[in-house]
Amino acid sequence: MPAASLLRMTAEGMAAAPLLRVTTGRRRYYSGAMGGIVAVIGQRGDPEPAERLGRMLARSPDRGAATGWAGDGAALAVQSLGWDASLVEVGDLVGAFHGWVGNWDELAGSLGERWDAGAPDAARVAFAFERIGARLFTLLRGEFAFVIVDRAKRALVAARDVVGTRPLFYRRDGGRTYVASEIRQVLAGSGASAVLDEQFLADSLAGRFAAREETLVAGVRRLIPGHGYGFAPDAEAPRAKAYWQPPEEDCSRTDEAALAEELRATLERAVRRAIAPRRSAVALSGGMDSTTVWTLARATGAEQVSAVSMVFPGMECDESDLIRSVVATTGGEWSSVDAAAVHPYEAIGTLAGEIDELFAPSLYHLRVIADAAKARGADVLYFGLGGDEWLSGSPAYLGDELRRGHVLRVLRDGARLPLGMPRARLRALVRHTLLLEGGLARRRERTLPPWLHPSRRSALLRPAAEQAGSRARRALAATLAMHRGANYFGALEQLAARCGVEVRCPLDDLDVIEFAFRTPGRMLVGGRGSKHLLRRAMAGALPAEVVARRGRSEFSEPFRRDVAGVARGADAARWQLTKRAVVVADEVERIRTAISERGEMAREGEFTRLLIAESVCARFSG
Repeated sequence: MPAASLLRMTAEGMAAAPLLRVTTGRRRYYSGAMGGIVAVIGQRGDPEPAERLGRMLARSPDRGAATGWAGDGAALAVQSLGWDASLVEVGDLVGAFHGWVGNWDELAGSLGERWDAGAPDAARVAFAFERIGARLFTLLRGEFAFVIVDRAKRALVAARDVVGTRPLFYRRDGGRTYVASEIRQVLAGSGASAVLDEQFLADSLAGRFAAREETLVAGVRRLIPGHGYGFAPDAEAPRAKAYWQPPEEDCSRTDEAALAEELRATLERAVRRAIAPRRSAVALSGGMDSTTVWTLARATGAEQVSAVSMVFPGMECDESDLIRSVVATTGGEWSSVDAAAVHPYEAIGTLAGEIDELFAPSLYHLRVIADAAKARGADVLYFGLGGDEWLSGSPAYLGDELRRGHVLRVLRDGARLPLGMPRARLRALVRHTLLLEGGLARRRERTLPPWLHPSRRSALLRPAAEQAGSRARRALAATLAMHRGANYFGALEQLAARCGVEVRCPLDDLDVIEFAFRTPGRMLVGGRGSKHLLRRAMAGALPAEVVARRGRSEFSEPFRRDVAGVARGADAARWQLTKRAVVVADEVERIRTAISERGEMAREGEFTRLLIAESVCARFSG
């Protein structure tokens, strides 16, 4: 398609954007950035894809100005604020990329490719895919989603990173395939109405997460992270195949000093890959994960990276002293924002209108810090997300040790691990060593929340079948499946787009994840407690009080400040959740009364999740 035609389509379908074009033979690069991907693939001669693509782009203007391509019965575009999305033509392939890849230099030799100066990620992905196919996906280290259209074969290939930090959704309708970074864009292109998938909502409220395609909107599906998808022009459904599987646990990895050194090198590499050559900030708290990212970012010498923190003056969850100690050790520019001044329930009400899916209550924290980082000139915001998931370890390893005959080790570790008070400790030991996983699954069946409507219980997503491998490995696999199913990172990315910043999570680097899967469960906790190996790896680089800290701040305190007043104003009998037979109003009323009249804060988290679900559900009431 001539560049002039491309520019006309951009100007007529959405806000015009400058087009940077570099041409080498049959290669055309169109640069873009922070935004997303939209695509429409129809039959040959279909006149509508370009116009429908325009509708999709107009639906999410916050993702930036658009650069697009249109051909016979197909259209593809990226939205951009300036640095992490791009579009390319390579022969018969047209590719769109959103995100970042940090190991191109490492891959250059093995791929046999010398990149053109200024070649964007879309070009590199398309060239490498043309050369080695889907094997490429397992080699990339970063956070990404991409779509490649083969004009000759009328086919579309798409993939996401293993954790799913960059969302991608699709819908097949009327002989066309719509693919986009947001659900609302898919709906805008197809013209379909937003219909609530009530059973998916019930599954989510009951904690039945799995790596599956369903979303909160019926008929709109997500690409499962870590999978490659092939959309053929005449097929009713795409072909999906996992391109990555977690490695097996290596029981020979028992030298703690060597593992700590390996982990430190892996983390340094992951952070170095993630650092963008732009003004950026680390979301710095007093915990091990964000302090690790900040400290290693400082060690790279990247002066464009500063730190921004939420502080809670007058609250027990305030971590100002720990943060100051970290910055005093590392140096660097640091600023803070008073998060105690933000009322979480008001913020959540706003988020419910901006985010396409259910989200965790803590997402409002991320809005506070993203807005603060943007106000200070940051384009990229780094989080410590991933540390809890991959490096915490789990007491589940106790069952593995017992099966190996290490009875004394199990008793010694059980006495040292922070498993609660004596009776809770005994229950935890029995659960992690003696009970079969199937028994635990049946116990979860019996402990479904009483407020879940009886009509939803029998149709709930069944617990996943027990996988092969150690208990520690299965615990990690369950964490990965939960994050893929709950789409935590997708909600975070959509929020970041609204704030005009790009979010990166260096601890979600695939090398970090594979390190965790290969390492025996006991080594991650050292028989002592959560993140023991991480603490050893970072000892000396972080203040001793951060490394030695075992507890964590209770960030539900701001919610507890306001929850009684919110509960008093709630009327579950009039909720959409009740009218749709997702919850039982009388049971929700018991929670509301316990909080508003008796001050029982133990149920605050449960009540908050229901409020979020109701706020999101209310969008479908029309």
